[in-house]
Amino acid sequence: MFGAPSGSGPGHFRGLTLGRLIRKLQRNWLDYGCWTTAKKSVAYTLLFPFCERNLYRIYRADLNRIRNAETESPTGFEFGLLRPDDDRYIRQIESQAEGLAGRLKAKLEGNGACLAALYGDKVAGFNLIAFGEVFIPLVHLKRRFRAEDAWSEHLAVRNEFRRQGIASALRYRIFEELREIGVKKLYGGTLRSNQPALDLARKLGFVDLADVTYSRVFNRRKWQYHRVGRLVLPYAISFSSEHDTAWKERKFLTGSIPSVHGAANLGNPGSMEKTLKPR
Repeated sequence: MFGAPSGSGPGHFRGLTLGRLIRKLQRNWLDYGCWTTAKKSVAYTLLFPFCERNLYRIYRADLNRIRNAETESPTGFEFGLLRPDDDRYIRQIESQAEGLAGRLKAKLEGNGACLAALYGDKVAGFNLIAFGEVFIPLVHLKRRFRAEDAWSEHLAVRNEFRRQGIASALRYRIFEELREIGVKKLYGGTLRSNQPALDLARKLGFVDLADVTYSRVFNRRKWQYHRVGRLVLPYAISFSSEHDTAWKERKFLTGSIPSVHGAANLGNPGSMEKTLKPR
């Protein structure tokens, strides 16, 4: 069962240091623009302790149907899968994404795989993939995926390396890695207000599936689900709240998940230095 991770409650924002708060505002500015950043800042400061509301878009890529575009690889970058002992790269990623602070190593040792783009010794971007049970903090939902499915937990590119095709290159390479271990579908999601992320997902072959609306007033929570378009995909929107344990009784296609037989094989053997290959 997934509980609310540390940093998902109202005290999280009060506990932000000034430096982390500034970095958060900078990322929001780049991702959402000036107006949305201002609204989010006011909401976090004044409203979050009492209420919140997020509209989250779920999308999916069918890896058997998507064919990677013939594009030039970004010059000067190397791509490889992180290992749990790649401490210097892990520290860089955790400093960029506060939601992963102190958690990435455990994810790589458990049900996660992380593809990184390196420029020298600097992590320019990364795509974190999860298998099996996942938790989506923005809407406080958990999901257990089938063995042939995976969840894109985090895709990010450092500010100074944006608009160089790094995000697309990470996606295309993770598509290839997942196909090799038998994954057929990759799911992902983002806030509906993050238009650049939605545009990129659609450009790379993801199809919009559903919207999840999460709202909270004090301790009262509510979830609403809406299909997108004409797709009828109950599996794709079969999420449960963090307080629900019914998922334990659900039956899946296979008893094994890629975190046991698949993710452990991504990039083996050795550390990241051995798995990095320019493409």
